[in-house]
Amino acid sequence: MIDVASGGNHSCAIDRFGVKCWGSLSTVHQPKKFNNPRQIAAGDRKVCVLDDDGVICWSDDGRFAAPDDLVNPSTLAMASHVSCALTETGVQCWGTGDEDFLNPPAFSGSPSSLAVGGAHGCVIADNEVVCWGENGSGQIDVPDNLQNPKAVVVGGSHTCALDDQGLSCWGAGTEPGGSSSYGQSSIPVIVTNPSAISAGLAHTCAYQGGQTICWGRIPDYLSNPQSVAIGSWHYCAIDDNQVKCWGQGQDVNESSGRYGEAIVPEGITNPTHVATGSINSCAIDDSGVVCWGSDDYGVLESPNLPAPTNLVMGNIHACVID
Repeated sequence: MIDVASGGNHSCAIDRFGVKCWGSLSTVHQPKKFNNPRQIAAGDRKVCVLDDDGVICWSDDGRFAAPDDLVNPSTLAMASHVSCALTETGVQCWGTGDEDFLNPPAFSGSPSSLAVGGAHGCVIADNEVVCWGENGSGQIDVPDNLQNPKAVVVGGSHTCALDDQGLSCWGAGTEPGGSSSYGQSSIPVIVTNPSAISAGLAHTCAYQGGQTICWGRIPDYLSNPQSVAIGSWHYCAIDDNQVKCWGQGQDVNESSGRYGEAIVPEGITNPTHVATGSINSCAIDDSGVVCWGSDDYGVLESPNLPAPTNLVMGNIHACVID
């Protein structure tokens, strides 16, 4: 497997045979051949692939395409309706979105570490973090005291960066409270020297000393989360050798769109992977693949697999490497 990506209702992968997509994304507009594909990105019913010929994009409606003037693109990143690429001339974005998001600034140095999400994007350029796009929560107001930034990640309305001093976050969640503020930018005091970071819609995670530490829109009862999966309205994590879920679906009321997707079944032993869809969740444990939530689309009918090793979910489907 060379690369894999999941969008809102579909997944795609690059392997030695080429590009394959499955789920609710139509294959009508997918190109038949690629020239050494090496990176793939997925959005809402949209896909872009980077190969030796450049960037190739397609969508359900056949109207999503990469611009013709991309010069030697090297990296792709994708939000729901906007794609961006690092090129020799800087960063170029295309799709449907706010004009401030679609028009990145010019950079004095060669940009790297491209990250997009929500309605804003960031890069590291000329040893500085530079952000652009929507700024309703101050998510593009980069602090001026960053020193030698090494990585930048983008959440729904917040941004974080690793530099020589450690971790800095800004935007929504600097202080808990408000409709989009869950403390996702309020770094716990125990996070002192992380080696890697990631950000979701309203949470942030850091890897430090062999431990994953998460904060923001996560429950207080997680003590040592090893991995976190984000669904449409619910979350699941492997924590202290257990699967724990929270958010929508902690009960069953199908008329209100709750299918028990956050009710973890009993008997899951030694879980190694967890994934979330829109109204389902799945995990790999000693018995194989276990799924729960809605069975309207057969997601709960997981096959009997001898040695599953990885698990991903789209909106209403799941895929396993076995």
